[in-house]
Amino acid sequence: MTALLVILCGVLVLATLMYIFFEDAEDVGRVRDRLAVLTEKKEQLLDNLRDLRFEYRAGKLSEADYERARATLEAEIAVVLAELEKLSPAERRA
Repeated sequence: MTALLVILCGVLVLATLMYIFFEDAEDVGRVRDRLAVLTEKKEQLLDNLRDLRFEYRAGKLSEADYERARATLEAEIAVVLAELEKLSPAERRA
């Protein structure tokens, strides 16, 4: 009976430790995913802004179209940067 109780306690401790550590690993994974998504989106938007400038300088866009598209891209970049700022320093290093 004592051996069975010791085994059950051991299983309970092991299950508790696994829950604690695997739960934390999932949280870190979610933060990394969020950081990766935001970083990738920021880079994509910056690339789009560079392409837009190139198209404008090449004469393929009117000034009004360029200004409208530029303002939209800059607003989207600002949103992404704000989301990145909301991540804590620990989350940014995760």
